[in-house]
Amino acid sequence: MKTRLGKSALCAIVFLIHPLIAMAADDWQQLTHGGLSFSIPADWEQLKQRQDEGQWGLHDKESRQGILFGITRERHPERQFEKARKDGMKVEQMARLDFGGVGAERYRISGNSKDLGEVEFQVAVLDSMLADGDRVTYSAGAVNRSSEAVAQTLERVMASVQPTESLISTLTGSSRQQIFDGALSIEVRNNWERTDYSDEASWEPPLFSLWGGRLISFEKGYGLTGGKGLLGKLQDAQRERVELFGQPGWRISGTGVAITYADRMRTKAVPAETSVQISDTCLAPGERFGYAITASETQLAEYREEIERIVDSIKFTPPEGAGPCDELLPYDWVRDLRIGAPRSWSRDMNEPYRFSFFGRDLATASELHLYIQLNEGAHPVTGEGREPAQRVANLTIDGYPATHYRLVREDNGKRAAGYDYYVLDTRMRYQQGSFGYLYFDFQSEPPASGELEALQREILTTVKLGAGWLSETPVAQMDEAQQKTQPAPVVEASSDTLQEPAVQTEQPAAQPDPDSPKARYEAARALRAEGAELQQRGQLKAAVEKYRQSLKLFPDDSLEQHIERIRALLKE
Repeated sequence: MKTRLGKSALCAIVFLIHPLIAMAADDWQQLTHGGLSFSIPADWEQLKQRQDEGQWGLHDKESRQGILFGITRERHPERQFEKARKDGMKVEQMARLDFGGVGAERYRISGNSKDLGEVEFQVAVLDSMLADGDRVTYSAGAVNRSSEAVAQTLERVMASVQPTESLISTLTGSSRQQIFDGALSIEVRNNWERTDYSDEASWEPPLFSLWGGRLISFEKGYGLTGGKGLLGKLQDAQRERVELFGQPGWRISGTGVAITYADRMRTKAVPAETSVQISDTCLAPGERFGYAITASETQLAEYREEIERIVDSIKFTPPEGAGPCDELLPYDWVRDLRIGAPRSWSRDMNEPYRFSFFGRDLATASELHLYIQLNEGAHPVTGEGREPAQRVANLTIDGYPATHYRLVREDNGKRAAGYDYYVLDTRMRYQQGSFGYLYFDFQSEPPASGELEALQREILTTVKLGAGWLSETPVAQMDEAQQKTQPAPVVEASSDTLQEPAVQTEQPAAQPDPDSPKARYEAARALRAEGAELQQRGQLKAAVEKYRQSLKLFPDDSLEQHIERIRALLKE
């Protein structure tokens, strides 16, 4: 808490300790302090001074006589008048002061103080508040020194006071302030308090009462779209398309960000409304941006004119690297794989074991993640111990046959997330590493798999595997034209589970060369499927025979291990 020189003009006099000496009639000194310019007699001394506050005057401790001029910053200047009245003193309101841009209320306090004796003070309180809610207050007065000369001196001191241009500008003016390295700027009042973080700049007027938010804030990146960002806090949100800065954007409104209180005792909380305006232009990769207005209905009505003035003043200058948020930008995995991700997404990990991104879809309100991994163990979806997943479709990824799986997981019925796995059917390895399943795991919370499938497919069309990748099973990669006309082959569940294969749709009449790698692959897959069906019927010896025939066409280490497990069962 800020330390003050004194709670009122009356109590300030007790701090004076210098001996009283005569005042020269025409010898005065001009001073500036605390945003005020003023004149005082030359023999007055500085008694106390702190940043923006101070006291000057004379005092005879033995006779308890003194004369004083002081500057303070008071959160509740009216309390000194209430105390004076309570102590039986007279409080008169004098003529208002006008300093050409800022005014002041002027008062006279006179009477007998039980602590000081006979006192007479003039007190002026400037109208406008500082950012912290304080008001600039100045006073001149005398204790146990009632004379015409003293009264004239006090009047002259008070009449000399003038707020500086800087203080007037602080209290009543506004200035253009830059945000996000100059990408945005706004015209905002100088006495509104500004708070800055790396991904947020916000303002609120003096003594604005809001818990959890600020009246107007500009947000970008994770602070806006991240899991714990502004959009992640909104409840019962309503969404609509709008125009922002002459370009497409969003308005998302709801509660959950902040509260106000309906009573002074803070016993009844009232949810504040938040309206977020978000641009479809990103400042940089992972940096959507926008601004939010958060207030109760009463506060919004009180500050509506000022809010509209600020919003109308917004200027947007796209920085280098800005562009459409939905544009796919290329990223390279350390394992020599290139993929495109929306500009609005942030790249997360780029390690040999994982390449990942995160973002948010504004239309579905879903938090999004994409994980790219090479799983050297069992199949990531159909392997032993995995949750059952829906087989959605067959496709190709950079010419390699792949399968799309989907499932939804719930967290104790409270939260749910959607998982879309795109798994290359043939196992892959990078350079001299082990073979494993390369897959792309798209996650959405809450689930929005259906709405996001088109985006997922668009992203997968950008995948390019470098020369360091090798498939375990020879695959005739398709070029883009072939991918559009030919269905991809389906690779069934891994040999660890040997699930019953899904029925394929009818294929075009054209038949591949029976000696081609693709034809042998198809034949091996069919034999393995027959073996799985025989195994499910309990015909283990016949199943092993089918599996062996499959291995003659295409080697498969995991299938060989599965055969050994069946043979061990037959020996028991």
